[in-house]
Amino acid sequence: MTESMINLFYKSKAVKAIIAYPDKRVRTHWVIPNKDEIKVKGRTFKINDKDMMLSGGVPTYAFVHDRVEPINVYDLQKSLMTAQDYDLAISAHVAEEILRVTNGKTDLMMIVVAVGVITLLAVGGLFYFILTKFTELQTTVTELERLLKLLGGM
Repeated sequence: MTESMINLFYKSKAVKAIIAYPDKRVRTHWVIPNKDEIKVKGRTFKINDKDMMLSGGVPTYAFVHDRVEPINVYDLQKSLMTAQDYDLAISAHVAEEILRVTNGKTDLMMIVVAVGVITLLAVGGLFYFILTKFTELQTTVTELERLLKLLGGM
């Protein structure tokens, strides 16, 4: 019986077998189990409730093509590192690489850049202050000239 017919008409009896092949392919097969075994393309695989997972309500088993027993995806060896630990390690590695590449030369250069930026900001602020106060100074000088003319000085 073909897998599409099993999927359509015998879905309540069928199980899904996901098989990983050595050439990095992963294929999904629909089969009807015979007690505690399934046959996929001439190969027999064992099934049990312990290694079953549900995929869309269908009992599903994962196999490696040359192993008879299913893989229990919930009982795989845990990684020594969590995702957060990995991100932290990557960040620390990047920071370490930056420090290693700069080799202490950046400290002097950073100081020079910081002093230059501060100097530019100070000079820019001084010019802004002078330009804003220049009109006030000009009006004050003009008023002083008028006062002196009135007094008869100039």
